[in-house]
Amino acid sequence: LGHLNFKSLKDTGLPLKGDIDTCRDCMEGKAHKKPFNKKRVRMEEPFHTLNMDLCGPIDPIGINGEKYFMAITDEATDFTGTYLLKTKEAKEVVPCIIAHITYFENQVRKTVKKIRCDGGKEFMNKELMESCNKNIIKENKQNG
Repeated sequence: LGHLNFKSLKDTGLPLKGDIDTCRDCMEGKAHKKPFNKKRVRMEEPFHTLNMDLCGPIDPIGINGEKYFMAITDEATDFTGTYLLKTKEAKEVVPCIIAHITYFENQVRKTVKKIRCDGGKEFMNKELMESCNKNIIKENKQNG
């Protein structure tokens, strides 16, 4: 909602209460907020930290019955691998993660030091933990 501009309000000849030149709602509407800090803190070393998340179920389902997808993103380069999955169970998720890490460690000769995920049970399982411990990868859980 709003009101006429101040000149038009004065020209109406209607009795006005208070100082119409300083309408509180107008002042708040014109006020500028400081923007969020746009500086992004990121790793500089490629394939040091991988962020991953699993999404779904998706509609329509994939050609082979896939209902989920997992995105694995390198924090330094923003390179993203996307994997289609039929379920979000660890037996399907973990091999994709291990294959992704192995492939890029062989390609760029860098080792992944850290993976970040939302702590979903598809990521928090014995098989993935053992693989991380064997390869000395630290796992971070983040909410949201």
